[in-house]
Amino acid sequence: SMKPLAAPRVLNLTLTDTTCKMMVGLQGEAGVESVLLRMGKHCSLCVSSQVGCKQACVFCATGKMGELRNLTAHEILSQVWLAQRQCRCLGWPRVRNLVFMGMGEPANNMEAVATALQLLTDVESFGISRWLITVSTVAPSPQHVLQVSDLPCRLAWSIHAGKDSVRKQLVPSARYTAEQLRDAFVECIQRRPARYQQLICEIVLLDGIN
Repeated sequence: SMKPLAAPRVLNLTLTDTTCKMMVGLQGEAGVESVLLRMGKHCSLCVSSQVGCKQACVFCATGKMGELRNLTAHEILSQVWLAQRQCRCLGWPRVRNLVFMGMGEPANNMEAVATALQLLTDVESFGISRWLITVSTVAPSPQHVLQVSDLPCRLAWSIHAGKDSVRKQLVPSARYTAEQLRDAFVECIQRRPARYQQLICEIVLLDGIN
């Protein structure tokens, strides 16, 4: 007989007045972090897409783990469900905004991320507006950039630094120039519906480095 899978569950919490870091236990010994941010009349949730990450950003603890495995769509959705439940327990406003900026590189787990987003934006499922969901990617390659063009959400590019020399220092896995990736994002954005033809660019500020 098949052994039933263990449902994702909250293993422990780290709580402040405005944040709630949840360690979510997955099948086996794997776990990921999801972070609730209380923002006035609503909450935002930082969602993970992988256990570990192979992009190896030097300032990121997850990058030091390497890529252990992809999350399933079910495991991504479970983070949102558990977060909504946690908000009720804390008496916080419900989750309205989602940012895929937790553990992992979403573009390296496209199938599960795309499936999760379809259900998250489905009015008969989670019913979250696609305008209130952001997927952030370090853009591993131009091909990865073009793959995210169909995602029902807003897009963010974790470029980290404008100079390629600094970016390579911060992201040792970088194989393409910022110009090559920028051109891919231009094509990506042109493929998207007019309302979503925009891109958030994220940089990291490090004293003496960037």
